[in-house]
Amino acid sequence: MPSLRMRFLFFTVLLILVAKSVFGQIATFSKSESMYVEVLGQSATVFSVNYSRVIFANDNCYVTGNVGFGSYRFPLQIDDNRRGFNIPVGVSSSFGKQSNHFVVGLGLGLNMAQEIESYEPEFLRFLLTYRVGYKYQRPSGGFFFCVDFTPTFPTHYFYDHRNGFLEDLDLIAHLVGFSLGYTFTKS
Repeated sequence: MPSLRMRFLFFTVLLILVAKSVFGQIATFSKSESMYVEVLGQSATVFSVNYSRVIFANDNCYVTGNVGFGSYRFPLQIDDNRRGFNIPVGVSSSFGKQSNHFVVGLGLGLNMAQEIESYEPEFLRFLLTYRVGYKYQRPSGGFFFCVDFTPTFPTHYFYDHRNGFLEDLDLIAHLVGFSLGYTFTKS
């Protein structure tokens, strides 16, 4: 049975190939870059700052690559505080001609948490994330927002010093993501 990493790679390549074959050759498109904040969602933290860039596009579709950084501090128990971070990297395809877009994507994040007082590591894991949602963005750039369904799954643990398998239930909160940002368009 193929590993989760191989499945992730396969689905990423498949997503890009399908988008390219369905919508034909790459057309002339002004390059755009975006900065945005995301609450919950693919970042696997409460709040993250992200950068996105168009990789290729045509009249009906554009594919972006994105990277971000999210940090969180949360009490998991009454006497226990932890802090952590996630570095999400992903690719998304947006389909639509005007301002309304259907978005699908895949991502992989490096997620870590540690105890605040002792700096003892709790876990370090890879998270596989999917993205299906709605994005409002004008073709000319400017402000945009996005609402996504973003299921997140742990794929590999480097270490895990927590008590029990129910500890990953923190990922349930990340089933929905909200993004707000600004797109800079270059000719």
